[in-house]
Order: sequence, then C-alpha cells, then structure tokens
Amino acid sequence: WCRAQIIEAGLTIPRLQHEFHDENGSFIARTDFDWDGLLVGEFDGKIKYQKHLRPGENVTDAVVREKNREDALRRRGVIVVRFTWDDLRNGAVADKIRGWLVTLNLVA
Repeated sequence: WCRAQIIEAGLTIPRLQHEFHDENGSFIARTDFDWDGLLVGEFDGKIKYQKHLRPGENVTDAVVREKNREDALRRRGVIVVRFTWDDLRNGAVADKIRGWLVTLNLVA
C-alpha cells in the first residue's frame, strides 16, 4: 500500500528490501524502501514490536533495538522516514517522502 501511494504520486520509485552494511561489511539493516542509499522509508506496524520479538525480548527491547538500527543508518548519512497505518489510511505517505526526495535531489 505504501508503494502504491508512492507510485500514484509520481515519486521516484524506490528499491525494495535493500541491505545496508557498515564500513566493515557488517549487516546493519534491510529496509522497506530505499532511494540511492540516501533516503529510507520504513513502515511501522505493530507486528515488529509485538509478534516478531526475539527470545527473551519485550516490546521496550524491540523499540530500543529499532532505534539503534536507525542510528546506525544515520551514521552512514541515511535519512529515515517512517510511515504508520494512519499515514496509509490518510494518504500521507507521499507527502512524508516528497520533500526529502527534493532536498536530496532524488526527484525523477
């Protein structure tokens, strides 16, 4: 649904499920949407914070893990934009991305 809103808005089409690694080649993240390694779009549903907990992990641990992941992406100079179910329902995904695409000169 995020991708459909991006396409319908005529925005630059992102890569899907792109992997980012640190300077040593260690895995940092696989992102939902990526524009040239400069901008990442992530859908934030509740599942990643409830259903996909690691053994012994609680929701707070999952949120902190996600924040650390995002910090690692920022250290590589990547801007991270997050979407929620409300953004999808309200058709706000494209608006959240558009300005960053312009700022980063990633407009098609």
